[in-house]
Amino acid sequence: MSRRTTDLLLLAITLVGLAIRLIAWDQPVLGDELSTLWIVREFDLAGTIREVSSDAEISPPLYFVLAWLASKLGSAPELVRLPALIAGVAAIPLSYLLGTRIRGRVAGLIAAAAMALSPFMVAFSVNGRAYSLMIALLIGSTLAMLAAMKVDSGWRRPCWWALFGAFTCLAMYSHYTAVYFLGAQLIWLLIVSPNSRLPALAATAGAAVLYLPWVPSMIDDLNSPTLPILEAIQGTGLSERWLSIKQLLAGQPLLDPVWVPLVLLAAGAAVLAVGLLRRPRVTSPDPGPAAPTPNQGLWLLLSLTLATAICEGLLALAGTDTFGSRNLAATWAALPALIGALAAACPPALGLAASALLLAGFGAGTARVVDAETATLDFKAAADWIDRNAGPGDVVYDTTFVSPVPLTSLDAYLPQNRTEFRPRIPADEPPFLLAAGPTGQDQGELDDALAATGRNRLFVLTSREPVEAGDEGDLFTAAEGAELPGGWKIVATKTFPGRLPLTVTELQRR
Repeated sequence: MSRRTTDLLLLAITLVGLAIRLIAWDQPVLGDELSTLWIVREFDLAGTIREVSSDAEISPPLYFVLAWLASKLGSAPELVRLPALIAGVAAIPLSYLLGTRIRGRVAGLIAAAAMALSPFMVAFSVNGRAYSLMIALLIGSTLAMLAAMKVDSGWRRPCWWALFGAFTCLAMYSHYTAVYFLGAQLIWLLIVSPNSRLPALAATAGAAVLYLPWVPSMIDDLNSPTLPILEAIQGTGLSERWLSIKQLLAGQPLLDPVWVPLVLLAAGAAVLAVGLLRRPRVTSPDPGPAAPTPNQGLWLLLSLTLATAICEGLLALAGTDTFGSRNLAATWAALPALIGALAAACPPALGLAASALLLAGFGAGTARVVDAETATLDFKAAADWIDRNAGPGDVVYDTTFVSPVPLTSLDAYLPQNRTEFRPRIPADEPPFLLAAGPTGQDQGELDDALAATGRNRLFVLTSREPVEAGDEGDLFTAAEGAELPGGWKIVATKTFPGRLPLTVTELQRR
């Protein structure tokens, strides 16, 4: 395959990956994205860093700095996703470069296609958190390391080692779980390349020095009282572990994968295993005094792919259980290149069949991730309906999910020019998650909302099917801890389909 053909195919794969991500770009902000949005809206740049360093977050600051800069480009809430989108798209050609470096251009193209179609990567390329940024930086760190190893003397081109150290430091400033990947990477380097040990350790030491200012905040985060709550939400059983792995490979944390992508991925892995057993045994040319052999490269990719899951599992055994799909995200920095390298090592027919099945599995998972009716909740449409139908004196009552900060998904899209009651958001000081219980609502909050309407209307947002007129007493469930008193009637309802239905109910005094 010529270089020109390869370049055109890589461009096409990258554009397809970008197009898929743009389909999902418009989905409403949810969950942890609200924390990013609230912080960058409420504070200036220095205040953003201070807030991330506080108990309001248990993350490093790099993504928040980039999201703050992106938010200055306009008022759209989705702008906090821009750094994730850029990093998620950049990860496609970076995966190509890594696969090519280990096993050639065919491996690189398969790696790029896997990264482009990965449902997990599509989801986190349009999510205002640091995961895709961390992955792009980890791939960059690995590429810089391999480039530096090609030089006969480790000191002859210090720019590569400086770049290796810079990517290493930035990856740690993006997400704490990068440390597992980086540790496995450094151990591999120290074993296979004696000539590179001294410059690699010097570069790593430089990265550590640059990271020192954040160490006190990191220690606070690791001791945060929020962690036990997150563990409880995530679950600690074997079924939760298996679910996390399925979400990592064929879905995303808020969407359980169905059987079709899982079967395709399992079939692809089986064909790949058969192909590896039947691969031709050839003697590889000498790669030079410092560069890794193809087998060493495969061991590198395998180590990097498994490092995060192994370390998270050991950490769980030690008593801190954060084994969830989000915290396994660094797996995707090496997995596409590993798939490409293994497929390229197989006999061509089996390698092609395995790649096709695996890519079909990723594609099937991605189809659900970008489908708004299965992957998200339509807060945009609900906000638009309320804004068009509610008058300036009407009151909004949002009963939807607990938010990690004093901001809801409805707030992100509904103009804040009406009285609004949001009983499921925290009202205390950070760490906010501690202040928001699982039920959240209470009768007093509802009574205050009803009193605030006067002779105006109340617009109630719930995450379930509508209640018919005449059944106003069923508008709130017992779990929500509130009950609508008599004297109110339903005058209109509007339901918006999605992963869960969102229903706006318009109430008026009789």
